[in-house]
Amino acid sequence: WKQGGLKRFAILPLIFVHALAVLKHSRGVDLIHANWTLSAGCVWLTRWLHRKPFVVTVHGSDIFQAGKIPVIRWLTGVILRRARKTIAVSKALANEVLALGVPEKSLVIIPDGVDMDRFKPPEGDRENVILFVGALTHMKGGDILLRAFRDVAAIFPSYSLVMVGEGTCRSEWEQLASDLGIKNKVTFTGALARDDVADWMRRAILFVLPSRSEGLGVVLLEAMASGTPCIGSDVGGIPDIIDWQSVCLVSSQNPSELAGAINSYLENPVKLIEASKAAREKAEYFFAWNRIGSRLVDQYLISLGKV
Repeated sequence: WKQGGLKRFAILPLIFVHALAVLKHSRGVDLIHANWTLSAGCVWLTRWLHRKPFVVTVHGSDIFQAGKIPVIRWLTGVILRRARKTIAVSKALANEVLALGVPEKSLVIIPDGVDMDRFKPPEGDRENVILFVGALTHMKGGDILLRAFRDVAAIFPSYSLVMVGEGTCRSEWEQLASDLGIKNKVTFTGALARDDVADWMRRAILFVLPSRSEGLGVVLLEAMASGTPCIGSDVGGIPDIIDWQSVCLVSSQNPSELAGAINSYLENPVKLIEASKAAREKAEYFFAWNRIGSRLVDQYLISLGKV
């Protein structure tokens, strides 16, 4: 949108096709659940045809970026105030939603869930791999991790860094790895299928998400379900899932602190074992999809006046 010109109108065909999909699939349902505000906007725009109530889940960039463009901020507030319920996946997102003028009584916090069968601990030993999974964009902080890993590799030369994902910063980060002298220790896999991501989660000894902004951090949940200890930055919804035994929290944009946190795990095998067990237990108790699904169903019934 900020790029201006005709590029900002490229979203119009998506909105049109999305609206048609809403009308097609809204037949015979009692309630529509929209994920992301763009989807909620399509539900709202077509409500005079389908006449169905709706709830919406906001996940991150759709809210965090809304405040930066006045017209989008206003429109987002209008859409969310028309929903029976707005579901935020983290406290940070909930606060942003309230700032848009959404009544507190229509807001609820329910995090995303994780597939505990797909993401599970390995049967054998793990590899000396530190793992990152996410879009290779500035917001995800991969450059911070690369700078931190340079210091880690100096102390633990047998460890490697695997970065799973694709994005606009890939070539820049590949060059950065070369400039830092760690090119031979860093692997960029590109985008992978879900099962391949799950395999890397099981293989890695540690997972790191150094985001500069994050709605929740679903990849952290997937790593935890895999019994992989995690390190995350103190932004957005990441603190919502922090537990000293399963996820270590570090200051955003601080490579030295991140390197220290990674080293504290690698130099203490007992800590790794304890954190692995705690991570899996917490994921199962708080974020398994059967538990999250039950909470969503409760909100559906409340929205329909059946509770």
